[in-house]
Amino acid sequence: MAIKTVVRAAVTVSVAVALSGTVDMERTGTTWTMSDLPRAMLKSIDNEASSCGKEFPGYYEFPGLKWSSSWNKTMDTWNTTACARTCDENKHCIAFTAKKPRHGKMLCNFYKALLKEPDHRAMSYMRCVTGFDCQDGFQFAHAGTWKGGTPMENLEMESKAECRSACNDNRGCVGFSYRVTRTGESFCSHFENDDNKDGPSRDMRANTYSKCGQFEAPPELDEPNQTADSADEESEEPARESKDEQSEAPASADEDSA
Repeated sequence: MAIKTVVRAAVTVSVAVALSGTVDMERTGTTWTMSDLPRAMLKSIDNEASSCGKEFPGYYEFPGLKWSSSWNKTMDTWNTTACARTCDENKHCIAFTAKKPRHGKMLCNFYKALLKEPDHRAMSYMRCVTGFDCQDGFQFAHAGTWKGGTPMENLEMESKAECRSACNDNRGCVGFSYRVTRTGESFCSHFENDDNKDGPSRDMRANTYSKCGQFEAPPELDEPNQTADSADEESEEPARESKDEQSEAPASADEDSA
């Protein structure tokens, strides 16, 4: 009898702990780390397979998921189309979350993209999403680099695969650039985003939409071209930031309604 009482008490405690944990998750939000918000446009060969453009032309949907946004730019609207249009009008916007409240207008939060920077000796890759054309979890983004990278000194003269693997092991690393000089020296740079580190949180009233496109040809994932003899290869330094890349936020709601 005493044993049964102890077992019954243990079960009661276990159920209470489980229920309290469930309540806590409902109150604070469940963290989901199985998906990443791209910080550059992902492309696919087959948009039907990737679902690119299924809900909105040029966007891929993360249903029921949202991320933190340090950009701190929001707008109120009655429809998601206005949020997409506002993001389209600013080249620094890569995605947005549209949350529909129980009453009133919809709230949209915007996410900032990595900014491209010319570098004819670098190739840049973005962390990929299931359904798109990925290679070891990444997709070729563009010939060049991005702004604000961290040179990985411990990965100097290492291979592109090692540069990619190190980025993949870091939840905050959203992409990397691999640079090879005329003399064959290689350099790896990582690009981190603090908002990506914890992954998305679940919100059944919110959907996130990230910009996407379609390849005109199969993606090129080769090493940087080291045989070009154009005059601009005399410079080893990336071009400076252009003045038209100073905008830091999407167009305001007022501009959108103008």
